[in-house]
Amino acid sequence: MAPLPPPGPVRFVVRWDAQGVPEATAEVDGAAIARAGAGAEELWPWEPAPEQPWDPPAPDLPDDGWFSRG
Repeated sequence: MAPLPPPGPVRFVVRWDAQGVPEATAEVDGAAIARAGAGAEELWPWEPAPEQPWDPPAPDLPDDGWFSRG
C-alpha cells in the first residue's frame, strides 16, 4: 500500500483550464486520512505483469483501406 500522510495539514490543489475549472484548494488533516487508510481493505493486490515467453506475430494487414500499411 502507498504510504499515508503524517499528521498535519494536507493541501489538495485542483485546476482544469480546458473545462473552465479555476484553481481551488482544500486542506484536510493528514491524521484523518491515516485513520481512514488504516481501516481500508485491499481488494486487488498488485501483481507484476506475467512475462511474455514469446513475441506475438505481427497481424496480417491489408494493402488498402483504413488498416493498410501505407
